[in-house]
This record gives sequence, structure tokens and C-alpha cells, in this order.
Amino acid sequence: MNPADVRLVARKLQDLGRRYPVVGGAAMDQLVPTSTDDVDLMLTVSQFEPIIEKLSHDLEVYINVSGNIAGGHVSMDGRKIEFDLLNPSSFSGRRSGDEFFDYVLKHRSKQTELGPTAQPQVVWYTRLMVPDWETYIQKIVRDLGNGAPWRWIEGVKAIARRFGTANLLASRINELQEAARVAGVLRSQGPRPS
Repeated sequence: MNPADVRLVARKLQDLGRRYPVVGGAAMDQLVPTSTDDVDLMLTVSQFEPIIEKLSHDLEVYINVSGNIAGGHVSMDGRKIEFDLLNPSSFSGRRSGDEFFDYVLKHRSKQTELGPTAQPQVVWYTRLMVPDWETYIQKIVRDLGNGAPWRWIEGVKAIARRFGTANLLASRINELQEAARVAGVLRSQGPRPS
């Protein structure tokens, strides 16, 4: 994903006075190559519906809501940039969605050229928390093959303990570990998140 594309999508939110962390492949791409083709941004629970409503009236934006994810594209500068807007309630376990959002923004993000950008542990955690998590295991395996260290999974487990989702993720992490072992990409070393 071209950083300029991420900034164009993020600018739409900034124009509405909203804060967001970049998550997903664009965040991961800051440390290991992902070849992602969309931008994922997390909103607060209270921002989610109003932002979607405002964007649905923007002639440069197509948006479609499916549960706690709003996907679509922005047509800007002659390009179509795909995006997903995430409601943090999908990832917050026993706590509120806004608590998860604040935790990611304050404790698990850093400022990059893209704006506030989630650490890879958040990306992996969110990938393992979605209903179609089995599909996302392959993306994590790809990250491992591109140099991401297996030790990042400890950060995923820490997030899961904090939000009461450790039991849910335990078997998914085991499946991920087996898939990485089969693919021959299980490593203990690699790029460190800064």
C-alpha cells in the first residue's frame, strides 16, 4: 500500500475531526512487507456510525456496512483506494470497545508517516479475533515468512489477557503455530517493532 493512499483515506477522517489508528496490513507493512491493497482504520464506538453516515454522503466515497466493519473505497486523484473502518467492539472482549480503542492508540501504537499506527501485535490480535480468522492465519503466516518474529505472539497473548479473550484465542494461536510450522516459517528472531 502506498503511504500516500493511506494518508488520503485518513485525511477524510481528519477532515471530520476524528482520530484513528491505522491497523491491518498497512500497519504491518511498516515493519515487514505485506503487499496489502487496502487501508484499515479503527474508530471509536461513538464515531463509527456518525462517520459512516457522513461518508455515505461524500461523492468521493462508496461505503458498505457489514456488522462492525464498514468497507468501501475512496475515489481521489483518479485512483480508487479500498478501505475498511473497524468498530473496536469486535475486539474488546469483556471491556468496552472504546477501552480497546484507547488502549491501542495510547499503548500499542506509534506515530509514523501514516499517522498513529498500531503495533504488529495489535494487527495479529485483530486478525485472530474476526469471525473469518482462519483466512487471516494465512496472512500472519505470510508476515512470518517475510521476517516477522514469532515472539510477537507474546504481545498478542498479552492483549488477549487484558481484554479477557485469552481462552478464545488459545486454540487459534495453536492453529496458527501449526500452520507456520507446516509452512516452514516459524522463527524466533526477526525485525523488532520500534
